[in-house]
Amino acid sequence: MRKTWVYKRKNMKGWWIGWYEGGKRKAKALPTKAFAEHYRQIKYVQLNSDVFTGTVTVDWQQMIEEYRHDKQVAGLVEASL
Repeated sequence: MRKTWVYKRKNMKGWWIGWYEGGKRKAKALPTKAFAEHYRQIKYVQLNSDVFTGTVTVDWQQMIEEYRHDKQVAGLVEASL
């Protein structure tokens, strides 16, 4: 998951939001901390739109069966599991 953060720069007006995008550090200045926090939340959702953060309830037996099925499709035999 990609992180976003709010910080204050020395001798600069306003609050700053920082994040990494495409391996490069990006930043944006906003006048108040409230605006910065709001923008940080929006940017966090944009950066992590491809990440599923919910929970899935699956019993242990079903997980084992799906794991074995996945490995059998990949061509592995029971002895190598």
